Amino acid sequence: MMSSMETNQELPKISEAEWEVMNTLWESSPLSAHEIIENLNHKDWNPKTVKTMLFRLEKKGAISHESERREYLYFPLVEKKEYVKTEGQSFIKKLFNGATAPMMAHFIKNQKMTKEELQEIRKLIDQLEEQS
Repeated sequence: MMSSMETNQELPKISEAEWEVMNTLWESSPLSAHEIIENLNHKDWNPKTVKTMLFRLEKKGAISHESERREYLYFPLVEKKEYVKTEGQSFIKKLFNGATAPMMAHFIKNQKMTKEELQEIRKLIDQLEEQS
């Protein structure tokens, strides 16, 4: 499987609902439409809605399928980490004018964090300082 970053293509834009479908495929694939619908049953989505999202995601180039017997098995064409990186950069640019420090300060001040999470942040900062 070749990722979109390897081919220097821009990642397809996906909606929040499509993100749910992608998460299901990133977790386990290939999956049939029926299996995807089963995994999303907590959403109370109509099966036709999920099939429409699969069609749109395939048209956008985010997923593809292979035929097995009389069933399509869907799989992602891009890795989740690519989307997370791109969405994270877009988020920081949009809400914090691209500045990471104010974003980190905002989350540290406004989110309840466990001692373990704070230790993890300290460890990451220490690693970044060592690399600089």
